[in-house]
Amino acid sequence: MTEEWRVVPGFEGLYEVSDLGRVRSLERSDRLGRRCRGLMLRPGIASNGYPTVSLCGKTHCVHTLVLPAFEGFANSRICRHLDGDRKNNVRSNLAWGTAAENRKDADRHGTSVQGERYRSAKLTDTTAQAIRRAKGVLSQAELARIYGVSPSAIQAVHDGRTWKHV
Repeated sequence: MTEEWRVVPGFEGLYEVSDLGRVRSLERSDRLGRRCRGLMLRPGIASNGYPTVSLCGKTHCVHTLVLPAFEGFANSRICRHLDGDRKNNVRSNLAWGTAAENRKDADRHGTSVQGERYRSAKLTDTTAQAIRRAKGVLSQAELARIYGVSPSAIQAVHDGRTWKHV
């Protein structure tokens, strides 16, 4: 299979992206007329796990370059990774979809962030279960004091709005 290259929309004459998820700069002259040779860009990994490259001094996720280059832009759609792997930016693994479809993908792949996976979570799966068991035994204010959260957080656990996976 031959790697196919396309212009990165918005960066015509500057950068290209391939169907294998690689990004390269094109040979060109700079503002002073000096020749700049084209280079394959080495992606970094953002804190959210997505590979990124810097184009003209601004950071872009690689998948957000691949899909528009090959499929065009889709208004009010987001780029989905069909296999759930954020680092797999080959064209065949990317598709436009809705936020709801993306959440279903994450649930199906086991990559959804819920419960203890949230960096700022104050409760654990075990404490959420204990809070549910204590419903009607202790007041929400008492449970909030015990677990160091607000009464509304306790209410959300009781109602099943949060920690519904446990």
